[in-house]
Amino acid sequence: NLKGKKSKDPYFQTLPELVAVSFQGSQNCTSESIIKVFERAANYSQVKSISELLPVIVFDEIGLAELSPHNPLKVLHAELEVENNRYGFVGVSNWRLDASKMNRALYLSTPDPNVQDLQLTGKVISGSMQQQSNVQITQVEPIIIEGLSRAYYDLYEILKETQPDHQNYFGLRDYYSLIKGILRDLMVMKHEAKLYEIIRRQLKVNFDGVLDGSLLMWHKFCEHIHRQNLFNEYNCPSFNLLLDQSLKARSGRYLMLIGDSESAIDYVERFINVHQKKLNVGVRTLVGSSFPGDLLSLNTYVEQYNYRVLMDVILYAETNITLIMRKMGHVYDNLYDLFNQNFAVSAKKKYCRIALGALYHPRCLV
Repeated sequence: NLKGKKSKDPYFQTLPELVAVSFQGSQNCTSESIIKVFERAANYSQVKSISELLPVIVFDEIGLAELSPHNPLKVLHAELEVENNRYGFVGVSNWRLDASKMNRALYLSTPDPNVQDLQLTGKVISGSMQQQSNVQITQVEPIIIEGLSRAYYDLYEILKETQPDHQNYFGLRDYYSLIKGILRDLMVMKHEAKLYEIIRRQLKVNFDGVLDGSLLMWHKFCEHIHRQNLFNEYNCPSFNLLLDQSLKARSGRYLMLIGDSESAIDYVERFINVHQKKLNVGVRTLVGSSFPGDLLSLNTYVEQYNYRVLMDVILYAETNITLIMRKMGHVYDNLYDLFNQNFAVSAKKKYCRIALGALYHPRCLV
């Protein structure tokens, strides 16, 4: 449906066909780039009338654009006025925008999931991965998923009460990756006896960082499944071991390494270079520029420099290497789909979208 006269439902055949005009928001986007998106939508209207074809602008991560020093969302004030608006407009954000922008659209919010929602999602992810796998693995009992979901919910509630500034430090993506990581390790190891060792390791992988939530989650998990004896039986794996396993697997999440100093990151980079050399895997490092021609102010860079960096990332993503990015936070927003591993599969190959400017969103082979 929503394909105009090509729709299956008779009612939708009376409505215009919807055409999505996608735009990836970032902290680097400008007013000019947003204007180009509306101009692109206008080009569709020149081909067919609005009664036949209705362009819908899908502004992904509009909240990040609100943080841009260029204040690009000011152009929406005029474009979204009822008298001027000729297209559909959908903005997706992880937080509420300024009231002056929200009052020009219908605001819909998704509530935080409860324990039952987390359990259902975990069971669906687990069931889906086991169905798609060609490897016979031990079934993950429902009590394991229920224990993990309750442990995650307890962590969220405790952080909200004790550390409100960090209540959103861990999110649903960490919980989803925890379930996926456990299933992937079970497919590789195929030993039921190592299930709790896998859970302990995946908790550390997905719930560590500036805050370490893995210990609390492990404690709560053991409580919920009534196996408190497991708490001291499985110790937290060392950093070197976690890094070693993550680099060998090459199927989990991308790593974000946080150090107290540049020397600590230098040490980790040398460790990765030595480790990957043993596996005959190349390593490339991209370091953010501080030259006046590239850097405008603080974390604001000229557009041409961002394009050059993103083109390098696209080329490296197509090869079997390990890519290290340092001081490159200004382009992370453009790599949203890549970092989230939001891949589309075509001919058994993985592709993802890279936001390269207002009109060009190339598909990157991974």
